[in-house]
Amino acid sequence: MCLFNSYAQVKEFSAKGIEKEIVKVNDTLYSFRCEISNLEYNTFLNAIAKKDSTLYLIYRIDSLKWIEMLHEEAFAKYYHRHPSFNNCPALCMSYEAAIAYCNWLTELYNNDPERKFKKVSFMLPTEQEWELGAMGNRKNIIYPWGTNSVRNTSDKKWLGAFMANYRRIGDAVIVSDKEGKPVLRPMDSEVESDGLRDDAILTADVRSFWPNSIGIYNQSGNAAEMTIQKGLTKGGSWNSYGGEITIAYKLFFYQPSPEVGFRVFMKIENPD
Repeated sequence: MCLFNSYAQVKEFSAKGIEKEIVKVNDTLYSFRCEISNLEYNTFLNAIAKKDSTLYLIYRIDSLKWIEMLHEEAFAKYYHRHPSFNNCPALCMSYEAAIAYCNWLTELYNNDPERKFKKVSFMLPTEQEWELGAMGNRKNIIYPWGTNSVRNTSDKKWLGAFMANYRRIGDAVIVSDKEGKPVLRPMDSEVESDGLRDDAILTADVRSFWPNSIGIYNQSGNAAEMTIQKGLTKGGSWNSYGGEITIAYKLFFYQPSPEVGFRVFMKIENPD
């Protein structure tokens, strides 16, 4: 596992800074625009290590999972510590560590005298809350961007560009079978373009591709996102197929994984 001195770079957190990174889902629920990044998670680890070395050992990244899954020693060594990956999603932490991050952020925000909201709780979302964020101000959509295609089909400038970071085995769109269940079929060839392929090496920047209708990035692909139900993740990861990055799909992970990170939601307590 990575050692504390790996986490030298930190981010300055403030209530005003946090408020710039959240978007409104409904009157009492907000979501972070992006998945929690390595830089943000490393800031949390630094803060915990200064207070309680025992907790730090519990919450630190299990970077050996890269070797177990992909035999990637370079990723195990550099992904969570090198500046090049600062803005990539933090991965390989435990469910308990993600909960602790939310609690830490809650305390930071509620103790800031310049905060906008009197009292809030940061948390992992329920499955339903996560889906509300993914759908934005739309209803009954398959992907957060509102179409049934994993490629851009409307913008002439970006026609054929991938809408998410996921594992591709051939481009496809989702259609319904006779029973109304989603199935994949090959995408039309006119939007094929090798020059528009996603160049991400495994993960991508947390603020990449296109946001959904309310400004949330990468709810499909990049990192499978934990929910408050332990083991249940939503959105799929860089290693998920097209049918696994839909809003409705569920993936289960019961230990830290190079595929799993998290997004923080915020709930306003006792709104006026």
